[in-house]
Amino acid sequence: MHILPAARQGAAVSAQSTVAAGTVSRWLQAETAGQPAWWRQIAQRGTPVVEEHDRQQVRFTWLWRDPHGDERRSPIRRVYLDINGVTDHHSTEPSTLQRLAGTDIWHGSFLLPRDWRGSYSLIPVQDAQLPPLFSADRAQCRQQQRTWWISLFPLAIADPLNPYPAASTRIGQPLSLAQGRTPPISAPG
Repeated sequence: MHILPAARQGAAVSAQSTVAAGTVSRWLQAETAGQPAWWRQIAQRGTPVVEEHDRQQVRFTWLWRDPHGDERRSPIRRVYLDINGVTDHHSTEPSTLQRLAGTDIWHGSFLLPRDWRGSYSLIPVQDAQLPPLFSADRAQCRQQQRTWWISLFPLAIADPLNPYPAASTRIGQPLSLAQGRTPPISAPG
């Protein structure tokens, strides 16, 4: 598996280099997925990984390494992805990464505009932080959802594989920065 070029630690936020469509799928299907050498290459590349999609959009893929290991050893049940301006903070089922079974890999992808630029945080949660059983009453459900979502803020972390310096919200929630590729690549021809 070849993942380079490496991102530079502490570099100014600029458009991330893209990889060919389907690259991340191949990485996740590799026999070495989740092994230390695989993670070293991901760390050198930096996350999120930006893949070509079409002239208007690129696919951003976030990868997170569960420090406890695979699903048999880890207390982590979900990893929420809080993307500023993208995540629906009113949803009872916010965006989550998916665990690659039998590994310490959590991953998730979004199609975003090529020139998208924003901040995000990862929120790994255990059983106690999973969403409650929401009320059928719409107003009560909204209040329950809001209370639950806000309770997750202290669990938010910056992306440890992101090559750019972490930032934080005004309430101290850690954030990572990401940017797509701009301008679009010209069609061959």
